[in-house]
Amino acid sequence: MSRARTLADQFNSDGDLALTPVASVNAGQIGGRRNLIINGAMEVAQRSTNYSQSPNSGNYHTVDRYSYRRSGTWSGVTAVTISQQSSGGPVGFKNFLRYAPTGSDATTPDNACMLVDYKLEGQDISPLEWGTSNAKTVTVSFYVRSSVTGTFCLNLRNTSPTRQYVKEYTISSANTWERKSLTFPGDTSGTWANDNGTGLGLMWFVSGDTDSPSESGRLVTADQWNATSTTNTYTANQSDAMTTSSGQTWDITGIQLEVGSQATDFEHRSFGEELALCKRYYQYIGGDTAYQNITTVTNFTGGIMVGPFSHEVELRAVPTITKSGDWQVLGGNTTVGQTVSADQNGKKSVQIGFGNGSGGTSGYSATLRVANDSNFRLTFDAEL
Repeated sequence: MSRARTLADQFNSDGDLALTPVASVNAGQIGGRRNLIINGAMEVAQRSTNYSQSPNSGNYHTVDRYSYRRSGTWSGVTAVTISQQSSGGPVGFKNFLRYAPTGSDATTPDNACMLVDYKLEGQDISPLEWGTSNAKTVTVSFYVRSSVTGTFCLNLRNTSPTRQYVKEYTISSANTWERKSLTFPGDTSGTWANDNGTGLGLMWFVSGDTDSPSESGRLVTADQWNATSTTNTYTANQSDAMTTSSGQTWDITGIQLEVGSQATDFEHRSFGEELALCKRYYQYIGGDTAYQNITTVTNFTGGIMVGPFSHEVELRAVPTITKSGDWQVLGGNTTVGQTVSADQNGKKSVQIGFGNGSGGTSGYSATLRVANDSNFRLTFDAEL
């Protein structure tokens, strides 16, 4: 085709420049930040890339912003591993989160379920105007792969929880990446937080009991807003095949939550931007470099050392501070297994303190640094 013909094709019969409708370009919003989910491509895993835990406890352990949760008591399933995988993802995605149980329960225990959980701050969902007559429709899209087929549930709920909406999706082919798109109408009722606390929770159920007599109170109807309590979770069609036979896996990546009734292409952000967003909820020092400087500390009195420490980014809330491994006062004593105190603990900075043995000269300053210990970590946790 000639260049002249190509240019001519850009004009309509009246000689005016023909414009392509926005709907034809992206079928939705094409400007600004679309994805309300942080780390949807599973790129950031500050804590660890692999963690195995009891099936009867759950927390944040690997991929940032995602946690393993459960209810009931599992016996045949002896462990659950949550990991960040870096090969074998769908086209366009390097990483994904993998849920993998060890062992199996031939019959799912009464009132038991397992899920992957994600929480958003209330102030980040306030533009959705849920709880008002202006409530906006949202669409959640993601790539999922499982070694078993069947029906699975995604639950959106508020923090109380008093309101929830459950949608089912089907995994049609085992061990095959499938993209799912689920649309949720905005909730015109209920109370939805608009502060730095939990505003919206997303729960991907990977297994759940549906047939025990006591389970009937937990099951909900799909595709409608329901009043809820902590025991209402998923529909009667939720699969339990992930835990009724051993060696199963369930993978997810490319999670996007956006305004509107149609899923758009996943909004990729740079690794640096995703890391900074994750550090609002969790950050640490150590774990990689021996003798890494932490801060300057001063002998306050009686061998108590104190010093300021500024967080890399402002945390969501005043953090929980945990120390593991050894640190060292340069020119002083090496402190082993001592608990850090958190005087004047804040979202932007903290005054850390610890005992440095008996005696010492008040006013003496020194550098606090990581000892030659690859296991050292000073963590600041402000997760929802």
